Amino acid sequence: MLTFLEKVRVAGVARRNKSFMPLCGLLGLLLTSPSLSAKEATPPPPRLPQCELISKGPGVALQTQEIRLHNLLNEFLESIRDDRWEKIQGLFHPRAKRTKDLGEKIQAILKNRYNTPWQFSVFRVWRITIPNARKAILDSCPESGGATLIAQNGYETQYAVWLQIMGQNELGRIMLSVAPDKGRMYATALRLQQWTQQGEDAEVWVQRAEERFKANQKIPAYFALDVAQKLLAGEDLLIYPRQRQIIDARNGIVSQAELVKTLNDTLKVNSIAYIGSLLTKEGTGILIREVVEKQEVTSVLQERCLTRAEALIKLGWLVRGKTGLRCNYIFPGMDPEQDSPLGGFYFAPEDLTNTKK
Repeated sequence: MLTFLEKVRVAGVARRNKSFMPLCGLLGLLLTSPSLSAKEATPPPPRLPQCELISKGPGVALQTQEIRLHNLLNEFLESIRDDRWEKIQGLFHPRAKRTKDLGEKIQAILKNRYNTPWQFSVFRVWRITIPNARKAILDSCPESGGATLIAQNGYETQYAVWLQIMGQNELGRIMLSVAPDKGRMYATALRLQQWTQQGEDAEVWVQRAEERFKANQKIPAYFALDVAQKLLAGEDLLIYPRQRQIIDARNGIVSQAELVKTLNDTLKVNSIAYIGSLLTKEGTGILIREVVEKQEVTSVLQERCLTRAEALIKLGWLVRGKTGLRCNYIFPGMDPEQDSPLGGFYFAPEDLTNTKK
């Protein structure tokens, strides 16, 4: 039987035509190819990338086998615990081109996502060997939680480190890529990944979506799947095949273009460019990106965001007092999938409790 994700994907996504080389043509190529000598036909096997789990935590020390890595991770975590965020940038390889405000950015993200106190632990460490020092996709790393790890370019030996964050109500991950160079250990890449929202992981959000879909609540099902896929967003250090399944199912319920058109039609505008789920400490909500033709005063944009909130409440997409809204503004031509330097406004659920426009 088809699963929920498969059913909505099949229902919503048209079957694409795929072209294949005819079997007879393939056989013809094989039959007409020049014969190879035994030496040519049996080249030496290539050296394959290796991925070895060397630490399984939490709380497993590395000082007995990887002292330089152990020291780097201690420095990284102590910078966070001691509130010395400015030290983090100095732990990265110069080629990573991290700016001096890296620590401040990490601090802002963590404060926005997780209530204190925070607890950190080294949860998994993999040693990766890439013979040609090229970027590689590794789908055979043990105990990776269903993720495919991505090795960084330029380092024959490197490490993938999974640090676990435990906030007051949520779990998160810091995925850190580390490599030795010129006698010392450097961080080379970093990814902050939220693992739970409202204390629940991606699979629970998929179950919520299924329940809402069965109750004919298609838009809430869409947003629940959007939350689920965001919890599996590994970007340039991790790939979760499960995320692709969830995205296909989400798009099978309703397309992004249909969501945008519905809100634009409701508001009688043509400026809404993107609608998605929003993950905050206060709970889930909605994120919209709207095109503005010029820089406008703060009060005008704030009132506009409140107007959008009321329209979303009337549509039943926002629940007054329970879900919040972030409005992000972009200029024409900017990518609606990305935040812009123009910034925006965030209204928490309590901000929308009694406000009506």
